[in-house]
Amino acid sequence: MTLYTAQQVAVIDNAAARAALTSTGLPDTDAVSFRAAGTITVWADDPDYVVIGMWNLDEIPVVVHRADGTVFTAPPWSDEIDPLNASVRAFAESLAAVDGAKPLSRVRYGTNVSAGDQVYALLRAIDAATLADPYSFWQAVVDDIKNGLYVQ
Repeated sequence: MTLYTAQQVAVIDNAAARAALTSTGLPDTDAVSFRAAGTITVWADDPDYVVIGMWNLDEIPVVVHRADGTVFTAPPWSDEIDPLNASVRAFAESLAAVDGAKPLSRVRYGTNVSAGDQVYALLRAIDAATLADPYSFWQAVVDDIKNGLYVQ
């Protein structure tokens, strides 16, 4: 678990996001290619956000809106950010849920589609509103699982 100190999260205005990062933290998992940041920094592309980690071997920043605590991915090939979770706590719970569902393949679930359906159900129980967004990054992860791309 990557936990942060009060000083490290002081740059975040949202009290719930600060509390989640200092009490629960972010799971250290490779189930979905997320790596928590050692230091939380203001995102160079937009000072309203901080970077809490990277997705997919350091390609995609995971950012938190400093005021409201919502979590997004910021693909460098896009001008848009994609919704990830409504809160840092929901993001941490989502990472832990996907990690607990491993292996994410037909080996455990019979088919890759069943594995994806299982992960979708877990994520929906945590943050249904964000997952319902067709541009949600988690929706893309579920689709990748269904296509056999997460077979750990």
